[in-house]
Amino acid sequence: MYDKYGQAVAIVEIKGKRDVSAAVASELAARLWGSPDALPPSVRYLLLLTPTAGYLWQVSGGQVKWHDHVSFPMDEIVAHYGGLKTQPGLLHLSLAYVVNRWLSDLALGRDGREPGSGVVLQRSGFIDAIAGGDVRLERMA
Repeated sequence: MYDKYGQAVAIVEIKGKRDVSAAVASELAARLWGSPDALPPSVRYLLLLTPTAGYLWQVSGGQVKWHDHVSFPMDEIVAHYGGLKTQPGLLHLSLAYVVNRWLSDLALGRDGREPGSGVVLQRSGFIDAIAGGDVRLERMA
């Protein structure tokens, strides 16, 4: 996610696995993003999204507290944007499409704030940080 000035403000990772616990999400995020030193200095948020849950970490002063995150349900967001294709090989791609539409709507100030996620993301400052920005999909190896 980029802010309205074109600076990377959030990195989003999408995982097709359902029912990822908070402990597993924290462990996975710590492995994915390892040292915050490797992140662009403008990045303030890390999101790990699954079909059923979203996890958000804040990056502050180059530090991330991996066990200090907020979580929110993704079910309502997925349903709002038309559900997921669950055929083999399509779940991850389908979720990427849903997430792209959802985050784009949030950045443009459109309705996309489902009750569970909207409150959490607003309180964290995430929605204000991405306002007027855009989503750029990149496939990581």
